[in-house]
Amino acid sequence: MGLIISLQLTPCLPPIAASAQVSREDLEGLEHHRSVRQRAGVLQSIDVPDTSAIRWDTPVIGTWDLLDSSDREEDSSGAAPVDETTLRERIETLPRELLIPYDSRLEAQVNTYVVRHAGALRGILGKYRHYESMMRAAFRRQGIPEELAALALVESAMNPLALSPAGARGIWQFMPGTARRYGLRCDSTVDDRLDVVKATDAAARYLKAAYRRFGDWSLAISSYNCGPSSVENAIRKAGSRKFWDIYPYLPRETKGYVPAFIAALYSVRFHSLHGIEPRRQAETPMTVFIITREMTFDEVIEATGISRDELRRLNPQYLRGKIPGNEEPHPLRIPRDLAKLFRDNIDAMTDLQYDRN
Repeated sequence: MGLIISLQLTPCLPPIAASAQVSREDLEGLEHHRSVRQRAGVLQSIDVPDTSAIRWDTPVIGTWDLLDSSDREEDSSGAAPVDETTLRERIETLPRELLIPYDSRLEAQVNTYVVRHAGALRGILGKYRHYESMMRAAFRRQGIPEELAALALVESAMNPLALSPAGARGIWQFMPGTARRYGLRCDSTVDDRLDVVKATDAAARYLKAAYRRFGDWSLAISSYNCGPSSVENAIRKAGSRKFWDIYPYLPRETKGYVPAFIAALYSVRFHSLHGIEPRRQAETPMTVFIITREMTFDEVIEATGISRDELRRLNPQYLRGKIPGNEEPHPLRIPRDLAKLFRDNIDAMTDLQYDRN
């Protein structure tokens, strides 16, 4: 029988080690190992809440797209824009280390979120609540402000399947090269940018490294959008490291990025004062199995009866319906009520497979 270690955890999602890239030499070694190895089954299972059981029936459009759009259908709350005095007072209660000096451009961004796009914000904040505890824990582990989790609102509107025209993908909108530098596997078989847990851990590590480089959160956040070299170039041209001083020299698409982050922070904290309540998301508990052998979606379907569509929805990172656990351990998410069936049947199926061999 395959080794299964069942761990009961609190609702907070556990860290999962980031996938390393496998070289040609590694693959050749793994191929040899497979020819002589002992059977490797399911290593462990971890019960957690389902962070993927969200309906994605709205267009794939990030908050950032909304900010720069002037021709989309309005979903205004009908409320009056927040006035400058009130906005200043409220912004001053946000984490001071993440703030930039008040400017009228902040006012415009905040009102874009809570007035002009209140309808979209309800859904976005509902998804944010769904992932919030996991994301905050990831940032806390890196020793950086937990409130940085709100940056995901700006990046993808909390859509783990978001794909930008430039090829950035996932809830944290990593480009392939950056994803690989931060330990995310990104190839034709597995795209870890679509794994919310792994992508969030990578985003936290990126931001931590950026802060070490710049010593200022507004600069670190800017670099997440346009890259560190663009920020350094803006600093050289401005002769200053202050955000509003370098603002004219930042790429056009980055200029509103930090103000948008402040608006996202404001929305997370003060949405109820604008009559905006997060739209509740479906919560389906699930179990995460760490797979240490090659396993196909067909095997999982045969073992559990889960539909292929649901299996893909819970595990979108496996682009070809195959989990390459023989190369390195990979997570498999299935509804918790199917966990025992999976444990029992996958071991029986694996035993039969090896008996035949």
